[in-house]
Amino acid sequence: MSIVARLDQADYRIICLYHDAALTTNWQQFRYVFTAQNPAAQHTRIAFNLGNAGGTVSTENLQIHAGVDGAGLPPGQSLLKKAWTSRTSP
Repeated sequence: MSIVARLDQADYRIICLYHDAALTTNWQQFRYVFTAQNPAAQHTRIAFNLGNAGGTVSTENLQIHAGVDGAGLPPGQSLLKKAWTSRTSP
């Protein structure tokens, strides 16, 4: 699974973080510290890309900590435990 921080608008550039996490069937802890380079307000996204892999990826206790004033999640948004399922095309 790749983890990337990028813009969600043209030019869709990566703004700092790109890392491949080797997933297994066991729970693992990952930690990434990064500083965004030239982010665009309201258009910076952190994505968990599964590519063409099938299956389910679960997260628990996912945390994002702001490093500067004004950073972080907008009011009303949360990072509670979630599971994502990736399906490959037939």
